[in-house]
Amino acid sequence: MVDGGNLFFYRRLLREVEAEQLRYKARVIVEAYNAIGVAALALGPYDFAAGMDALRALERVADFPFLCANLLDRATGEPLFAPYAVAKVGGRTVGLLGVLDSGAPIEGLEPLRQGIRIDALYTTVKRYAEELRAQGCDFVVVLSSAEPKRFRVMAKNIPEVDVYVAGDPEDKLKLPWRIGEALVANTTQLGKYLGSLRVSWGGKGAPEFRNTFVPMHPDDPDDPGVRRLVDGYYAYAGMVRLQHPERYVSEEELTVNLRDSKPVFASQPACAACHPAQAEQWRGTGHARAYETLSERDRNRAECLECHVTGFGVAGGFGSGLDLRGVQCESCHGPGSLHPALRIGRTRKAVEPSCRGCHTPSQSPGFNLAEAWKKVVCRRGSEDRPAR
Repeated sequence: MVDGGNLFFYRRLLREVEAEQLRYKARVIVEAYNAIGVAALALGPYDFAAGMDALRALERVADFPFLCANLLDRATGEPLFAPYAVAKVGGRTVGLLGVLDSGAPIEGLEPLRQGIRIDALYTTVKRYAEELRAQGCDFVVVLSSAEPKRFRVMAKNIPEVDVYVAGDPEDKLKLPWRIGEALVANTTQLGKYLGSLRVSWGGKGAPEFRNTFVPMHPDDPDDPGVRRLVDGYYAYAGMVRLQHPERYVSEEELTVNLRDSKPVFASQPACAACHPAQAEQWRGTGHARAYETLSERDRNRAECLECHVTGFGVAGGFGSGLDLRGVQCESCHGPGSLHPALRIGRTRKAVEPSCRGCHTPSQSPGFNLAEAWKKVVCRRGSEDRPAR
């Protein structure tokens, strides 16, 4: 069992309001991986979101290696993590090489930028694949969160690699690509499926592959030890009360400061006072019920609240005393305390990144922005009451 990375966190850099809970969750993931016997993890850009010290703390807990062949100390040229691991599987010696996508931004490493360098994928894979073969590996697997297309040229030109396990930004089940004698494989996000690859040698020639996808259903029986770990995480998430992050918000931040033009949230009832028709329309959308669709335990989880409330993690946002449950007006229009003194209307082009930030392929399969927009776009015209 192996993992290609972007495992621990769901964004490139953690915010203070979510950091405590998500660091705890990452440790639970490591302990669960220990329990089920994972052989290796290749680090992805998101795994650095809490910083290097936090990642090193997770590494110390892990019974499996964190692999990253192309993240180097600039002064010495040495890898900061193990570049590869070697395992015995089915009587064969398998080399597992981990590489970081050299083209992706890694915000968690910015404080160390002067002391590190990230080498190119191609040269790193070629060097270590040759080294693993020289050590007697029968089979070489490259693990990475980089997109499958990043390995096309390598698969054609580096004969020492048998399989590339890649990331999948589109979050779709796709059969592995056969490129030359190599295979480029991936699976979906969020643990919805496992990819199972069976390899057999029929005597002469290249090995034969058989790939299957194993769906993970909520009603599948749990490993008792892992179940205890997960239940412990949900209990912890409830205790830290992330649904009330006001402890991170100062009184000064909650005060409207017109001189410096620092708007804060007003909440949907304030919007409705002047825009009743738009408010009534909003109440008929899924956005209005977004918070209610969460289970009780998911209402304590940062990664769920992110898309189901308004202003999560933002000064004066959800948890500051206002009712900001659901995806309210200010999710699209921005904090409204300075309105109507300033116009806060926003175009579809301006709002689209926010839409796609939550309606990802993994969270909203088949999401069609053009059709969804028709359901949520505000009415215009005489329904508005004059501003006082």
